[in-house]
Amino acid sequence: MAHLVTLVLIMSMSVVWATNKMCANLDTFGYEVSRNTFRNGETILTVEESELVTCMRTCLQYSLCSFINFNTELGVCHLMTPKDNLMTQEGTPTTVQSLAVVSSMASSWTKDILRGPCFIHSCPNNTHCIVNDQELGKCEVIGCVGAPSVSYINQSAFQIKTMWHIDEVVMLPCLYESSGSANCTSGGSWSEFECQRVPPTDCSDAVDKNYTVGTTPIIIDVDGNGPLEQVEVSCDGKFTVIGHNTTNRTYINDYEQKYSYKLDLHYTVSLQHIKAIKQNADYCEQFLRYECFAALRSDAAWINMHHQRAFYFAGNGTDNDACACGIEDSCDAQGVKCNCQINDNVWREDSGFITNITALPMITFEGGDTGSTHERAYVTIGPLRCQRLDV
Repeated sequence: MAHLVTLVLIMSMSVVWATNKMCANLDTFGYEVSRNTFRNGETILTVEESELVTCMRTCLQYSLCSFINFNTELGVCHLMTPKDNLMTQEGTPTTVQSLAVVSSMASSWTKDILRGPCFIHSCPNNTHCIVNDQELGKCEVIGCVGAPSVSYINQSAFQIKTMWHIDEVVMLPCLYESSGSANCTSGGSWSEFECQRVPPTDCSDAVDKNYTVGTTPIIIDVDGNGPLEQVEVSCDGKFTVIGHNTTNRTYINDYEQKYSYKLDLHYTVSLQHIKAIKQNADYCEQFLRYECFAALRSDAAWINMHHQRAFYFAGNGTDNDACACGIEDSCDAQGVKCNCQINDNVWREDSGFITNITALPMITFEGGDTGSTHERAYVTIGPLRCQRLDV
């Protein structure tokens, strides 16, 4: 009779295993298993025709495997790793399948389920533990984890997956380029390649492309792959700053005739480069300060890039004779548009930003009315600053 009971029990368990790939009375093993559900993450390996215990045993051989999603009807084992964004090329079981899926964390299983040489292993995440011919545990490479240590690399290209399998290719891994690829080699490392960082067109472009700006000059390519050579400029945030030969305060004396004094400005880049920078910009400015002692502002002017004389010392030229105080109605005396029109043997000043992007930069500053011993002036002209405005 005892033999008959044993035979019936074995036959009953065989029927259960034939219809369901999960152990008939799993709770007796004490493992934490969530029935009729699955956990989100990235599938690092899918194993067909598996059983629950075999599925978890396989998971424990992979350091990267944190949990499993196991389809009890199909016997399909998904080895999973957590992933916040689910931009994976291999998905997890769909919600339609969830009633047939159990999920279990690897940490809830005792490692003695592995037994043998892989019972305790410390294989890296891009390997799994296998038993070799000498019955020893061996860490076999299965793919590449993480991004290559290459300058100017697009890290996000490698975050699509946690692990890339051998011979898989990551396309366009370089920043700011239209070509390039990285291959996961059989050794579990990325193939050798370089990323050339394409210079920005201006400082606005540099900030958008995460260049470090403001501490040292940077190289820009104002026309992309055009004929103009790359040049060095400074950045003040998104402002492209182009210096010239005389940004210091300059003394003017002994020039009586209008416009007889000439201060020529030579910029650190060519006018062709400046034109290209202006084409990329929405706004440009250049600072002008004129300090006067009995020297009329009306005897001074500046030459724009079109070789035309301009008389406004601030603004965009809407008022061709105005200074900043005239635009703001804040001059030191009534009835004047510039402080240096008062002409009262008191040091006066007119300063502001020229903002006419079409006229800039200043090419020459001209002065006059400084011929007498008591007539004198100073002029200070800042660098050209251009910026592409955010939209």
